[in-house]
Parts: sequence; C-alpha cells; structure tokens
Amino acid sequence: MLYRAGDLDLRYEVHGTGPDLLFMHGLAADRQQAERCLSTIRGFRVITVDMPGHGISPLSGRSTLAEEVGFHAYARVAGDLLQYLGVTTAYVGGISMGSGVALTLAIESPELVSGLLLIRPAWVNGPARPHLDLLADIGHWIADGGVEVARQRLVSDRRFVDMCSDSPMCANGLIETIQRPHVTAAPMVLPALVDDQPYESNSDLETCAIPALVVSSDDDPLHPRWVADRLETSLSNATAHIVPPRYLEPEDHERVVASVIQSFLDQCVEAETNRTPATTGGPT
Repeated sequence: MLYRAGDLDLRYEVHGTGPDLLFMHGLAADRQQAERCLSTIRGFRVITVDMPGHGISPLSGRSTLAEEVGFHAYARVAGDLLQYLGVTTAYVGGISMGSGVALTLAIESPELVSGLLLIRPAWVNGPARPHLDLLADIGHWIADGGVEVARQRLVSDRRFVDMCSDSPMCANGLIETIQRPHVTAAPMVLPALVDDQPYESNSDLETCAIPALVVSSDDDPLHPRWVADRLETSLSNATAHIVPPRYLEPEDHERVVASVIQSFLDQCVEAETNRTPATTGGPT
C-alpha cells in the first residue's frame, strides 16, 4: 500500500487484527525483514513500512539527506503513518535500526507508544561504531565507485576476511547488502544512519517508563550485546532476553525471538486490561 507523506512515497503493509503493532526493519533491509520476524505472531494488527531510502520507498530527491534520513526523520514517518491509519496508540518496535527508530518515537511521542520491542539494537546515544563501520564504508564505496568497486573493496578488507572465518553468515549478509537495489540507489543512507543516534543522553531513557523488551545475543558482530545491556540498564521499565545468535543458530534464533515477542505483547495486553476499570451499568 502507498502512503504519500509530503514529497515521500512510502510503502507499507497491514496484516491481522487486534491491538496495533508497528514493527520496523533494520538498516539496508526492508519491511519484508520485519514481516518475517513476526510471521508467527497472533492477536495483533501488524504494520510494517519501508523507511525512506529502503525497500521500495525511494528518497524524494527534493530534500537534503538529513531531512529524510535518520532516527528523528524516521520517527516522524512512523508517527505520521500511525496518525494516517487512525492509530492513537500502538506497540512499537523493530530490528536493529528499527529498534532505534522505535526508541526515538517513544522518547519524542510517548503518548503514541504502549510498549517497546528493541530487537538486536545497535545504537546508543552515539554513532554505531566500530561495529557498523563496514556498513558505512559500503555506502561510501558504492557512492564513489559503484557496486562492483564496493564488492571488490569489501572482499579484500581485513575486517571482512576475519568475519568470513568467525561469522560467515554475517559476511554473506554484507555481500547481499551491496546487491540490494535500494542500497545502490541511495548508498549514503548507510553512513548517515551509522553516524546518527536515536537519543541524546541516558536521562532520555531514564524518564521513559514505557514497558520495553530488549532482545540480544552473544556472537553478533553487528549488534554487540553491550548495546542491549546498556539500554536495558538505563530504561526504567525494561526486560532483557538473551537469545540464540542470529548468525550461528538462525532457526533457533527466529523461533525464540518470536516466542519472546509474543509473550511480551500478551503480558502487556493483559496488564492494560487489568488496569482498565470494568464498565458497569447505572441504576434502572
């Protein structure tokens, strides 16, 4: 489906019924990644969207990159999409970059967010470096010399060679990143996001009382566990789960993440129901 927001044409999908759940993809991915993560979730209306410069939501070319790309820009897209769909409050989350967008939205518009799902976060209050350096470099390499030059520079890079030995599935994902049409069309989206930050200081997190699920694993070179640990420690109402590593045990990872998300959402809905006073009829 198409949502036109100013100069931007954004593609989104809505599936299922129940409380609204906006779930967002990671950097260089698209809404299909988010949909796969939630493929077994039941009892919720799932909203996914290709953020500008991702999937089939192109940059407009009529604004600066900073105006259309970044955590604050993407949080505005998320909030505007919810308003467009008539949603007054939703569970909001995402994978990697998507979790950062969800966190920014929760800090800037807490009234919109009933609960947070932060899956494999990669950012705190600063650039996602050095763990996402290669993604930023891929963007620069494509912009400077094109896809084939970027591929050659990647496969000869010492960091990538080491990754091939330690985490071949992760290394293969970086090769696939170079081949995605939206990355080729807007390569500078990658370094722009890597150097951005979803919030300014820990005080932003400490005042965020929204229930939050923080999911991470060991052995993930792009999403180090220390990021999730810092978020879980600083958020005032967070629950952390350590799951099997995405790049070493992909099937177990997907199964456990889906189970943890379903359990967290069900608990949130139950808590909301228990807080809502029953309506009783007046005297007849």
